[in-house]
Amino acid sequence: MLLLQVSLTPSEGKRLIGMSVAQMDTVQHTLREGVIVVATSTTAVQRCDLCDVKWEYNPSK
Repeated sequence: MLLLQVSLTPSEGKRLIGMSVAQMDTVQHTLREGVIVVATSTTAVQRCDLCDVKWEYNPSK
């Protein structure tokens, strides 16, 4: 059996996780039918729930 160990920087790891999450069926469905809020903290999520903000997905950025 071949084993491979890879070391990633924190930034690379976060990007890999983000790319994987973006491919999930529930995320793809929500991109088409709903709203996804990405926040840097739980406080920001709570504040976004209080406002009527429309977000757009732009994979080219």
